[in-house]
Amino acid sequence: MKNIETHLHIGKSPTSPLIVLNMFARQEQEILSYLKGDCSLLAIMGMDWDDDLTPWECPRLSKGDKPCRGKADGYLAYLEEEIIPAAIRENALRPSEFGIAGYSLAGLFAIYAATKSPLFSLVASCSGSLWYPSFKEYLILHPLKPEVRRVYLSLGDKESHTRHPLLREVQTNTEFAFRLFESTGKDVRFELNEGNHFAESAKRTAKGIDYLLIE
Repeated sequence: MKNIETHLHIGKSPTSPLIVLNMFARQEQEILSYLKGDCSLLAIMGMDWDDDLTPWECPRLSKGDKPCRGKADGYLAYLEEEIIPAAIRENALRPSEFGIAGYSLAGLFAIYAATKSPLFSLVASCSGSLWYPSFKEYLILHPLKPEVRRVYLSLGDKESHTRHPLLREVQTNTEFAFRLFESTGKDVRFELNEGNHFAESAKRTAKGIDYLLIE
């Protein structure tokens, strides 16, 4: 973990759902401009993106990348024990429920967190990195916690159009996760958007969070 930075945008009520949104760069104002539902949004950035959001080690994907070090368990504990309690305490919040959302590796982390922690009942993985090695097999052995009631998954329709042997599996793995979660009775939606991984990330994230907030 580097220098964690948090920004809380409080919803209409202290009891509004609290959505934890891990971000690569500060983008929550743009996301909020698209958001239709009511929630308190806890935007977090400054983590070690390739390390804190990954469940185990992964070699670098290309020469320009660095390997992922798989420190998600430590970061999840920090969220649950420090960041979220502080946000609630300092702002007198009483969230009706908790959600977790993210884009790319943060989307992978959202799903992983939902298999480890009973805190989150709402989960959005927007263009999530479900290509991650062995993650599909992990989901078979480690189901979402019973507390999870709603899941949103999305991808761009061009994201799997690559020669990279890992990245090209992202749509296959995401569709597998959709079927798996659906088979366990979760309220789950999979949406295929136009474009590549980087297209309209704020709008895609807002769509995911809005699905979580349907009453």
